[in-house]
Amino acid sequence: MKKERKALDFYFGQAQGLFFLILWLGLLSFAPTLRAQTRDSLLRLQVSGLTPDLLSRFKAEYRQKKRFEIRKDTLWLLFEPKNFTQEEGDSIALYYDSLCKTEQKKIDFFLQQQGFFTPRYRFLKERQRQYELQISLGSPFFWGEIEINLLPESLQQEIRKKFQQDFYFTKNKDTKKVFSNSKKIRLSLKQWRNLQDWLLEKAQNGGYPFAQTWADSIRLSPPHSPLSDSLAYAVHLRLRFVAGTQIYFDSLILRGDAKLKQRFMQRYLGIEKGKLYEEKAIQNITEKIKYLPYLRLKKAPEVLFKSDKAYTILYLEAEKSNQIDGFIGFLPNQNLAANTPNSPTRTLLTGQATLHLQNPFGDGKALFFHWQRFRPQAQTLKTHYTHPDFFNSGIEIVAGLELLQQDSAFSTLTRRLALGYPATWGKGYVFYHQRNATGLPQRNALPDNLNNLSNQFSQFGVGYTWQNLDNAFFPKKGWLLKAEIGVGNKRVSRDTTLASLDLYENIALLSIQWQGEGELQFFQPLGRGGTLLLAAKGAFLENPYLFPTDLLRLGGLQNLRGFNENSFFVRHYAQFVSEYRLYFESKSYLFAFFEASRLQTNIGNESPLAFGGGLTFQTRAGIFHFIYAMGKSQFQSLGLSQAKIHFGLKSAF
Repeated sequence: MKKERKALDFYFGQAQGLFFLILWLGLLSFAPTLRAQTRDSLLRLQVSGLTPDLLSRFKAEYRQKKRFEIRKDTLWLLFEPKNFTQEEGDSIALYYDSLCKTEQKKIDFFLQQQGFFTPRYRFLKERQRQYELQISLGSPFFWGEIEINLLPESLQQEIRKKFQQDFYFTKNKDTKKVFSNSKKIRLSLKQWRNLQDWLLEKAQNGGYPFAQTWADSIRLSPPHSPLSDSLAYAVHLRLRFVAGTQIYFDSLILRGDAKLKQRFMQRYLGIEKGKLYEEKAIQNITEKIKYLPYLRLKKAPEVLFKSDKAYTILYLEAEKSNQIDGFIGFLPNQNLAANTPNSPTRTLLTGQATLHLQNPFGDGKALFFHWQRFRPQAQTLKTHYTHPDFFNSGIEIVAGLELLQQDSAFSTLTRRLALGYPATWGKGYVFYHQRNATGLPQRNALPDNLNNLSNQFSQFGVGYTWQNLDNAFFPKKGWLLKAEIGVGNKRVSRDTTLASLDLYENIALLSIQWQGEGELQFFQPLGRGGTLLLAAKGAFLENPYLFPTDLLRLGGLQNLRGFNENSFFVRHYAQFVSEYRLYFESKSYLFAFFEASRLQTNIGNESPLAFGGGLTFQTRAGIFHFIYAMGKSQFQSLGLSQAKIHFGLKSAF
C-alpha cells in the first residue's frame, strides 16, 4: 500500500506541475486510458478513445515511428527499450516506469497544441511488468478575442491579414461586443509563439533589435456558442508591443590581416552605413563570407550598440586564393613538308598557362587568364575580368574574351559582356550579350565543296543561379542550379572570291539562332567522410544552318573525362554524372566517377561513356589533381591503351 500511495502522489504532483498538458476532443465525462504493458523487452503504450480529428493529427505526428499502428479509435505505440536486462524486481519496474513517463511527456507536449491544458491523472494499479494510468483531459480551451489596437496601424493590418485563420482580432479599442463565434479555434501555444516570433522578426529586420512583445489583460470566459461545451473556456488577451530605440548601421570594423575596402564589404554584406538595422543581415554574414575564396572568418561576427548606432566587428583572415600554374614543351612540327627551305621553324611550342587573381585591390575584383596548346595549330585563349558592385550600383560586370583556333580549319573569337545582379547570397540573375565571329583561312587552300562558311552570331540572353552548398569550393551537402538561354541573329558572310558561289544558294544569310545550357548538382553526405555527387547538365543550339565551326565542343577534363580535349562537336547534348568522394581532410579526397552522355552531331547521335577515379589533395604548393579515366564511344574503343590521365597542380599565393 505504501508503494501504491507514493506512486499516486507522484502522478498527482506531475499533473499540478505541468500546467500545459492535453488530450482529446470529446465529452467532459470521457476519460481515455493510457496503459503501458511490458512483455519481455517490449513496452506498449495504448491511447484509446480518440476522436477522428485527434486520431488524424496523431497519425500525422507519429508517422515516422517504426512501430506505429491505429486500430479503430485506439493508438498503439511499441518501443524496444535499449540496454534491457533480464533482472527481476523493482529495477525493471523503475526502468519501464521511467520510459513510460518519457513518452508521456512527448504525448503531453503534442496534445498541448490541441488545446488541452488541465489534465487529471489517476494511477490505478501496478504489477510486476504491467502499469495502468488513467488521464482525464478536462475541457479544451479556445481562442477568444485578441486585442491589437495598441500596435502601430501598419502592423495591425499585416497581422490581421497573415493570422486571420488562427485568431479573432478586435476591430476597435472600445469594443464591448460579447464574444460569440460559431466557429471555434482551438487554443494552441504554437500559434501564439508563431505570432510573437513573426512580430519580433519584423521589428528586428526593420531597425528595432530590442523590441519586446507579451500578453496582457488575460481573462477567461465561456465561448457563447451552440456548439460549445458548457464548461469550455475562451482565452481573451491583449497583445502588447514595445519597439524600443530605432537603430541604424554605422561603421564596419575589420580586424585581421585581410586587405579589404570597408565600402565593398558593407555593400556585399548588406550593412551599409546609415541603413536601418537588420538582424537577418547579421545572421547571413557567415554564409556570405563562405562564398569569398580569399577570406576566412576566424570567429563569429560581433555587433556593438552605442546610442542609436550599430557597429559590426568582423575577425577576418586572408586565404591564399590567387592561382598560377603552367608548363612549356617543345615538339617536332609534324605538319612541315620534307625539305621545305622556307619553313619558319621545325619545332612546335606547346603547353599551358593559367593565372587567376582574386581580390588584388581589396574590392573583390578578379582577373582570369588561360592559354592552352596541345596539338599543332590548335590552341585556346580565355580571359575575363570581374568587377563587383559597379559604381556602387550592386551590379556585377563580367567581361570575357575567348579565342579558339582549331588546326588550320577555322578560328573563332567570342566576346561576352554580362551584368549580374546578386539578389541574395547563393542566388543571382545574369543578363548578357555575346558575339561570336568565325573566320576561315585563305580560300586558295580550301576545296570548293567547303562545308564551313564565315559567319557572325550576336545574341542577348538571361541566366539564373541558385545554390545552398555548405562550401562553395569543396561542397559536401546542398544543391546548385545554373541555367542560361539566349537568342540572336546569325549572319553568314558572302565571300565573292570563292570559286563555287553556289555554296550560298541553299543558305539564308540571316537567320535566328537559339542557344542555352543548364546544370543541376546535388551533394549528399554518405557515412563518415563520404559524399555522393549526382549531376545533370546539357546544352543546345538551334539553327537550320549550323556549320562545324558553330557547334558545341565536348571532351577533356572539364566536361567529358576519358576523351581528348574538344573531341566531340555537337548540336545538343545531355550528360549524367555520378561521383563518390571520400574526404580524409577538408580539401583532400579520393573519388570514383561514372559519366553517361547523349550527343547529337551533324552526322548522327552518339552515347559515349566514361568512368575512372582519382585523387585531389592539398599540399604546401597548392591543390594537386590526378584523374585516371577511360572512355568508350563509336570512335574510341574501351582499353588501357586509350585511357587518359589528367593531372595538374593549382598553386596558391
